[in-house]
Amino acid sequence: MKYIKKIFVTIINIFKELKLSVKIFLAVIVLLCFMGISIVATGQPGFCNSCHIMNPYYDNWKTSSHSEVNCLECHMQPGVFNYAKGKITGLAQAVDCMVGRVGTKPNGKVFDESCLRSQCHTTEELVAKPLKFNSVKFDHGKHISKVVGC
Repeated sequence: MKYIKKIFVTIINIFKELKLSVKIFLAVIVLLCFMGISIVATGQPGFCNSCHIMNPYYDNWKTSSHSEVNCLECHMQPGVFNYAKGKITGLAQAVDCMVGRVGTKPNGKVFDESCLRSQCHTTEELVAKPLKFNSVKFDHGKHISKVVGC
């Protein structure tokens, strides 16, 4: 323990000797690293499941044909603006969960643009036949070009 304390004291003393511009530069680097790690971590399905009301939906997703697809691929519209908006919304939801302001039913949306990405589905595939997963039946043909709530 004394060794760790000595390391921290040494780092603090070195930091005190640095110029203000170097301190600001280091603070920006640390902030950017934190933001990058946060963006990656909050995009993982396990993070989505960290809120207890998501457990049954997460378990359902794990056994679905979309289990290899990240949650955000479906629940966030494509595009840089939508990505930023989704991350801010997700941060607000995470804060709500941490402070206990969580509803009893999650509210998720899937937009056609998300399903119709080049690496996912075509319109023809979606309207070809109704889908059934567990007790959920869904006919994309009736919902194409509309927002679908979960």
